[in-house]
Formats: sequence, C-alpha cells, structure tokens
Amino acid sequence: MPKRTRKHIYSEEPTWREKKIINESKRKLDWFENSKDKVFVGAHFSTKSCGLQKVIRKAYLSRSQAVAFVIGSRQHTLSEIPDTQVKKFRKACEYYRYPSHLLCAHASITMNLAASDKWLRNISLQKLLFSAEQCDRLNVGNLVIHCGSMKDKKTGVVIDENVAIERVVEYIDLVLEKTNSVNILLENTCNEGNRIGGNFEILGRIIKQVKNKERIGICLDTCHAFVAGYDLRRKAEYERMINDIDLEIGLPFLKTIHLNDSESEVNSKKDRHRPLGEGLMGDLAFHRILTDNRLKNIPMIMETSPKKTTVDETKFFSKEMQKIPYFKELLNPPEPEKQRKKYKQRAKKLKVIGPTLQSLPPKKTSKYERRCIF
Repeated sequence: MPKRTRKHIYSEEPTWREKKIINESKRKLDWFENSKDKVFVGAHFSTKSCGLQKVIRKAYLSRSQAVAFVIGSRQHTLSEIPDTQVKKFRKACEYYRYPSHLLCAHASITMNLAASDKWLRNISLQKLLFSAEQCDRLNVGNLVIHCGSMKDKKTGVVIDENVAIERVVEYIDLVLEKTNSVNILLENTCNEGNRIGGNFEILGRIIKQVKNKERIGICLDTCHAFVAGYDLRRKAEYERMINDIDLEIGLPFLKTIHLNDSESEVNSKKDRHRPLGEGLMGDLAFHRILTDNRLKNIPMIMETSPKKTTVDETKFFSKEMQKIPYFKELLNPPEPEKQRKKYKQRAKKLKVIGPTLQSLPPKKTSKYERRCIF
C-alpha cells in the first residue's frame, strides 16, 4: 500500500483512495438531467478547516448531490476570495461535475436589511452585495439570506411591517442590478419574535414587489416550518404548508430546501436542528418531502453538522446520506402505537417535557382514520 507523504497531505490533488472512489462512481456531465427520481440531496460543509475547493471534494466523497457552505463572516470585515481559490473552486466543480444550480451559499446571519439603524442597514447591504458578487465569481447559483428583524435591539422599538418590507425590497433590487446570475433566496424563519419570514405571506409580499422575478425565490427550512406551527407528521398539515406556499408565493419560486429534523416541539418557536430521524418530526415527514413530485429538481441540503469537532464531515454526511433511500422507500406508515413508542424514546433522549405527544394519533384508530391522520 503506498504511503501518504507530507507533500501529498498538503497537495490539492486527490489521494489514491479518493481516485479509486472517483473512478468507481464517475458521473457523466449530464448526470442530473438523466437521474431517475430528480431528487438531489446534499449537505452543508464548513470552510474553516479547508479551502473552498476542498469542500467540493468532501461533498463528492460523501456522495452528496448538492453542496452548501457559508460565504462571508459574522464580523463586519469583508475580505475577497483570492483569484487562485476561485479558479481552484471552479476546476473542482468541473472535475466532480457539480452544476451551478446545485451549489448553494449561505450569507451571514448577522445581516438585518430592515433595521432602524442606518449604520447596521448599510453594513447589511454591503455584506449582501459582497456575498452575491463572490457567488458570481464562484459560479454558485443560489444565495440564501435571512431578511432580519423588525425590532431594534438597542431601543426595543418595533418597525411597521410595510416599512420593513419596502427596505428589504429596495436592497434586494440594488444587489440584483449590480450582479449577473446568482439567485437570492429568502429563508423562512421559526416565527420567533419579530423576525421577517415566519409567515409565508410576508415572503410573498416581498417577492411580488421585487423587480427581477427570475432571480428571486425562497428557501424552505423544514425545522423552521415545523416549529412555526406546521405539524409535518400529519398529511393534512403537510398539504396545508405546500398549499400556503403555492397561494402566497408560488411553487416555482421554491428553489432550495433545508432538510432538518427538529429537537423542539410543534409551535414552540425554538430553532433547534437535529439529524434526520433523530428528532420529533418523524420519518413520514421526510418521506413525503423526498417523494413529492412537486418538489423535484430542487437541491435539498442537510444542515446538521457533527457535534464533536474531531469527527470528519465526510464520514458523518456519508452516514447521513445512507438514510435517504430508507426515507424514500418508506411506503407503509407505522401503526400509531409503535409510533408513540418511538416519539417517547426520542422525547426522553431530547429531554422534552409536556406537549410532546399531544399531536400524535390516539391509541385506537381504524385503518381509514389512520390514513387520514398520516
């Protein structure tokens, strides 16, 4: 077995093991067009331990079909990505064959486009413009952002909703004019406090007022929707969420999905992500999302990262990717009693007290009622 030398550790070429994996699963240039189910599930990788070009390699080795990463920092300093890194990133995308519409970047969470403070608004605009310009350079198709909050932290004054929407629309229009190809996607929130995006109606009003409709859309976070009040364990509630998106925004504007389980209960308004199948949302919620024909050709990103920093991301997400076939093939819903036992076990692990089992089906149900519930 050939040894891996110090020179090879710091090189950016794939190792002999990685070359073996690449040759075994070499994808064609049009693999995403010829895929059977048109479901592209990927993961969110950190760029702290490695460069941007190595993120693509990590994604490929973990069998991710879509890639996401953070662009920019939480601090107010903005440093451009060097041209050498941009070239390496583009080469890696060509080599591992990731098209631009399956690449997603997440802008800084500290942005607040609706802030009452002018200084904070100007910095948020600079961050958004910087992130969009870097996405254009890297040929990344989607940029996910949080619109911000209507409440001022210093004074505690809450801005009028219409004024906040006008500010967000104005800044998005400015950024879209100055950039070329990147799509700006507004992420739904968990309806906590006065944050913009907890209701699909507000996101719909923003999108309707934006001039360039081709490069605007939304990103649906399943954990945020669950915690905001949509009980995705029930079929009726899942259909209600899809119908609300279609009525208020339009399903063609849904361009990415953040596929996360929830540690918190329905309508708790607490944003706590968990890996798939380890939270309180249940297996059937993810089965519906992954098999829904209305959600085809949309990149689905798992955002949960390993808790321990020593755990390798490629190993962690390769295990997570192995769960996807299980969720797709989950045809028959489990019986209510078995499902109640599962939720009790998960609630004990997560230390959830109180209303964990309120929204579950009763113990005695007929087959017809069971179908309606699920």
